[in-house]
Amino acid sequence: MGDTNNSGGSKLMEATKENVIDKATVSFGVDGSVEIDHEYDDARSPAVMRKKIGALEAFLKTIPNAKSGNEACPLKHSFVNGLYVRQIWNPKGMVIVTKRHKVDHVFFLMQGDLTIATEDDRYRIVAPFFGVTKAGTKRVIFVNEEAIFVTVHATEATDVEAVEKEIIDYETDALVE
Repeated sequence: MGDTNNSGGSKLMEATKENVIDKATVSFGVDGSVEIDHEYDDARSPAVMRKKIGALEAFLKTIPNAKSGNEACPLKHSFVNGLYVRQIWNPKGMVIVTKRHKVDHVFFLMQGDLTIATEDDRYRIVAPFFGVTKAGTKRVIFVNEEAIFVTVHATEATDVEAVEKEIIDYETDALVE
């Protein structure tokens, strides 16, 4: 969620506290259905959520003609001074299971409204929003309103394939599934 513990106290980061609308419980059916209950349930353990996220991801891969990656969510890639910036457009109503990352990185929700479930937490955010993704995080995102999501990664690599090998934890993802 938004990091408000900064020394600069930027206006964007201060505003993010108000943009976490509420905690949300997100339920995933084995048929790919998604239910969002904004009454948070602390009883869902990380181990249970890890299994549910893995099951949802496996199910989504079985849907005939389902779009994934750049086909479903157009990407814009930029490289500048040791940073890789990835802009992702997400259409309303989409369910997304993210990759697990090896390193911490910042993200910005520039436009939209998302309900997010991780192994540890469930919450809803609206733009503008700034947050930090911790290493090892894997998310399920439900796009409530069309969204533009930006991630920023420190790297000396200058092509997308090299960056992905550096930042995405394919090994742990394979073990969890």
